[in-house]
Parts: sequence; structure tokens; C-alpha cells
Amino acid sequence: MDTLVLKECRFSAHIGITGAERAKRQEVIIDVEMLADTRKAAQSDSIKDTVDYIRVYDEVKKIIEGSSFELVEALGEKIAGTILKKFPVASVTLTLKKTKPMKVRKGAWAGVRMTRKR
Repeated sequence: MDTLVLKECRFSAHIGITGAERAKRQEVIIDVEMLADTRKAAQSDSIKDTVDYIRVYDEVKKIIEGSSFELVEALGEKIAGTILKKFPVASVTLTLKKTKPMKVRKGAWAGVRMTRKR
């Protein structure tokens, strides 16, 4: 198995527990790692034989920017489930970061790292 990677994807989201957090969209940064067998694509040199990471990116963007969650855990669960449903991957690992969480020091971030398997 090989790991396909999307790193440091930045989106604007309605996320947070408090009204103050949810009042304005916040930046969410996500890393997506997907385990898949890429040998066929390596031999054919064809996008149809692998996971099209642009399509994955578009799905992640649609979920993050088109929905509202209180917790990054819930957002991550939705993204992981969608990737597993729509793409031929064995597992997906996500790292989601909120860059401006309430009561966290300047420059720090809070988030979650999760792995989901077929």
C-alpha cells in the first residue's frame, strides 16, 4: 500500500462550540493521507488508475465550507466517511487544525488526528 497525501489545505469553516467562535468563519487546515494501491497507476501513468487527489480536495472543500459543526471531531468523521465511500482507498488519516481556537495562545492550534478504515 502507498500513501497519497494532501497537506496544509486551508478552508473557511463555521465551527466551534460558543457563539463567539461561530460568529465568524474560522480557518481550518487539514492534512489528508489515504492508503491505496497505486501500482496500476504507476504502470499505466493514467489518472483513471489512481485516486484523483483534486477530486478528494474538492469533496473536502465542499464539506468544510458548506456545513457547520461544533467539533472538529464531527467534521473529521464526515470527511473520512465521505472519502471512504467515494474513493478506492483502504484507509484515511486526517489531521484537522483550528488556527484560532478560543483561549489558546497566539500561534498555537488545536485539532484532531483520526484514522478510519474500510
